[in-house]
Amino acid sequence: MQFESQLVALPAPNRKHFVLKHVIFPCIVKTDFVKSLCYGECHGVMWHGNAKNTKKALDDMMEKMGGFQVQMYSLQPAGGNSAEGKVNFYTGLNDDDIDAGFDYIEKHGPGTHHSNTQLRWISKQFISEDNPVGKWPERLIKEALRNLMNDGVLALPVHDFPLTLVDVEPGVLMILEKLFPSFTDKALGMHGFREASEFDFFRGEAGRPERPDIFDDGSLPEQPIRKLKGFCDVGNTVLTKERWGAAKFPQGQPRLYISNDVDLSAEPSGRSMVITHIQFMQMLEPAWMKGSCLSDIKAVLKRICIIIIITDNFIYYWPATEAEVGVECIKLNDAKSLLRRSGGVKYMAYRKGNRDLSENHHKHLQWEEAWMRSIMDNKGENKPPMPTETSITSPFSGQTTVSIQVHLEEFGPAPPIKRESSFSRQPLRDGIPGACTDLDMSPPKKARKVPESLPAIKEETHATTTRPMNYGLIDLVSEDEDEPPTNPPLEMEMIENEEDVFNHGYGVDGGRILGVTSQDEPEGNKVVTQSLLKILPQYPNIDLLVMDRACHYMPSAVKTPGLEQLKYFSLDTFHSYGHTKNCPCNPRSKTRLKKRIKNLKTSIAEQTFSWFRGYNKVLNDMRPLRHRFAVLLFCKQHNDLVACGDTYHLNQYKVYKGKGATKPYACNKVKGKKTMKPGSMKVMKAMKVMKSMKVMKVMKSMK
Repeated sequence: MQFESQLVALPAPNRKHFVLKHVIFPCIVKTDFVKSLCYGECHGVMWHGNAKNTKKALDDMMEKMGGFQVQMYSLQPAGGNSAEGKVNFYTGLNDDDIDAGFDYIEKHGPGTHHSNTQLRWISKQFISEDNPVGKWPERLIKEALRNLMNDGVLALPVHDFPLTLVDVEPGVLMILEKLFPSFTDKALGMHGFREASEFDFFRGEAGRPERPDIFDDGSLPEQPIRKLKGFCDVGNTVLTKERWGAAKFPQGQPRLYISNDVDLSAEPSGRSMVITHIQFMQMLEPAWMKGSCLSDIKAVLKRICIIIIITDNFIYYWPATEAEVGVECIKLNDAKSLLRRSGGVKYMAYRKGNRDLSENHHKHLQWEEAWMRSIMDNKGENKPPMPTETSITSPFSGQTTVSIQVHLEEFGPAPPIKRESSFSRQPLRDGIPGACTDLDMSPPKKARKVPESLPAIKEETHATTTRPMNYGLIDLVSEDEDEPPTNPPLEMEMIENEEDVFNHGYGVDGGRILGVTSQDEPEGNKVVTQSLLKILPQYPNIDLLVMDRACHYMPSAVKTPGLEQLKYFSLDTFHSYGHTKNCPCNPRSKTRLKKRIKNLKTSIAEQTFSWFRGYNKVLNDMRPLRHRFAVLLFCKQHNDLVACGDTYHLNQYKVYKGKGATKPYACNKVKGKKTMKPGSMKVMKAMKVMKSMKVMKVMKSMK
């Protein structure tokens, strides 16, 4: 029978020795057999359920007895040799050896514990001599493999993404230009899209302000409102409760979520460039957790800028606010893509595993940095030129090559120069009828007449004029002067005297054009509604609408969501004479309206149309793009002139009696009676004349 034994012999008086013998059997044996191996007294060890530590204590006692010893085991201080081995291991490595070892583990190491896969692999590395981790400590290799396993279930940063803002469609860049300045304290939500699908995956590494976190492919309705409010509150450092820990999002870090939860059936039909707040909320209804109240949803909306991409080629964008405002949209290109053609090629190569960056990637990053600096710090000034994309098709192979060119300019400090009133920054829609351009998006500064500037202007333009009010359009600003007021006065001084030459409505202190709508069909209620939904949210105190056919538009307006602030619908003074006294919108017979429009120039629009109608022949011969540019430029110049008090371009003559309306107004129509067209009336008059002539001939013949 196999067994292990240890022996200690201690000298005693009279040339005798005391002997202590420790016998260890691998299995259970009979007590009589054990006693037969011993001389003297026989004792057993009481392990007390802790055999490992009791055995160490017995070995330590035998070592301290001294004398002659024969031992199977020896004790050493805990960690005594491990520190020495650790020092010896790391001192023999350099940076290349360490990188080669971890790269080898990442490439060949198994990512699972199944069937002892990792233990098998580690054991084989110690046998092989041609691998860089053969002499590494086992615990270090295990830690590296454990980290790789955790990386597989947590969100990781991406460092080799090939796309930049250069690859984004220019129309999408115009939207981002409006929303980017809000990202320092607002989040971005994108609905209608197909990096971590759970907030729990963000706990692997704390966020950083210079690197955005994206919640993608997750189920937004399953997320509690408190977690959404925390994630979207970019202005604060936020911790969200997750499994076994928390996910941390620092203050100022860009945060985005992408969700498919959109009700496409609630999308409004038609080609309107503005939808109401109610329609927008109906589209977002599936995105919120069931049972969420309106106040919680508003708390999320005021923290996020929302972009919705719908399959019908429209992009809706919502600035962060809890106010019930209209939502703008633009139309996507025919490819239904947010990227340029060259960007799409790079992205597909990235999806197929190509991680090589293009030769111009560094230059694209420089353009992106310059564009971001202009938007975030300089309020859109000194933006780099927009990249140009070219495509060349080979006449032989038919293969198309797409390339993009970036032009970078060095922008220094702007020199002090003469500044004219800034033009509206509202982008021109690419041929989209019904798009309402808000001329008050960047209100023109009220020009000041500086006496010292007049000689300089004459010297620079080499021309003089007999209208000194023109000099009011020039704005000279020096470093010692205060900035001019940004909003021109909107109040209008009422002049009801019929002897006044400006009896179209006029008023030199008002009359600014607030919006321009491009339309490819005659004006109708739909066009008017679209324009009002665009303009009214910026003027919450407006409660009066004055137009030539208010009685026809009022029934539709009172039922339209978003126009609730309009309480009065009135005719202007000029058209009120063409409506009946029973017209509900005629201020000549309705005391309520007469009091409301008191001291207002209700015919200012007719005076402006009378001036603008003189350019019909010139404008109608222009191409669409040039036509829109000219119309917006004329409106801008008109607003600048009105702000300066110069209204000499408007019609100065009194209204003369014309032919009247070709079609009756809504209040003039008689039910069941057809309205005769002018041509039909002429035919009837001619028939009556012929009948009267026949009657006269008959009477003469009778005589």
